[in-house]
Amino acid sequence: MPALDALSIPSGTSNPSSQKPLLLGIEHIQLNVHSTPETLEKDLVRVRQFYINALNLVELPPTPSILPPKPTQPSHLAILWFAFPTNLQQHIHVVLKSDSPEGTIYGSELERLGRGTRAHPGLVVAGGEEGVKEVRERFLREGCEGVEDVKYFEPSEGAKGRWRFHGRDLWGNTFEFLAWDD
Repeated sequence: MPALDALSIPSGTSNPSSQKPLLLGIEHIQLNVHSTPETLEKDLVRVRQFYINALNLVELPPTPSILPPKPTQPSHLAILWFAFPTNLQQHIHVVLKSDSPEGTIYGSELERLGRGTRAHPGLVVAGGEEGVKEVRERFLREGCEGVEDVKYFEPSEGAKGRWRFHGRDLWGNTFEFLAWDD
């Protein structure tokens, strides 16, 4: 693969190697698995078998502070987290959901944004709150729609507090950008 400097950078863009990094890496990737209330238990077993046996990943408990509080969680939904044995800080989140209106984890705010899927990468941003706000402003300047406001999630149960937002690029792909408290 050629070095970044050897690549042709289109006019109107800047060479990222000449700027301080804004994105630090991938924190998680979220994938969707279709399930139904009738098959949820069997699907949970199969998902665990696949990600642990086929990919040699380690199952982690989901951090409770990641999900916004909700009075009731439909019984036909589940989130499983897996990590690499060599790096527990990078996750694959697998969401089992149905097509029913109740089959949404995050509720009406995301429905309002028109997302048909929750599959997305979660990218770690440099610079804390200001860095996350800068990425959001860049999304808006580029004409992206479906860009949430930046929100702060308080630390809880061993998880650090964090700033984050979700946004869709010009082609409808969903991204999550987050920065953890120091």
